[in-house]
Amino acid sequence: MADNQPTPPPKAKKTINPYLKYSGMGFQLIAALCFGAWLGNLLDEYMQNQTPYFTLALLLFFLSATLFVIIRDLSKENK
Repeated sequence: MADNQPTPPPKAKKTINPYLKYSGMGFQLIAALCFGAWLGNLLDEYMQNQTPYFTLALLLFFLSATLFVIIRDLSKENK
């Protein structure tokens, strides 16, 4: 016994406001850099380095990793 009820239309895909998306990416970049600076500073103090090697290295690492993720997300959007 099949019900002859109409099937509901498929739900439309919600679009994200571009301003929210790009501001979120900016906050993600800032948060990653702050975390890298904090962690690098903590390691430099623990290792008693005069020159902030860990801070510089972690800042560059988190910057490149976050930019990679942002570029990957933007390139997915264009496909």
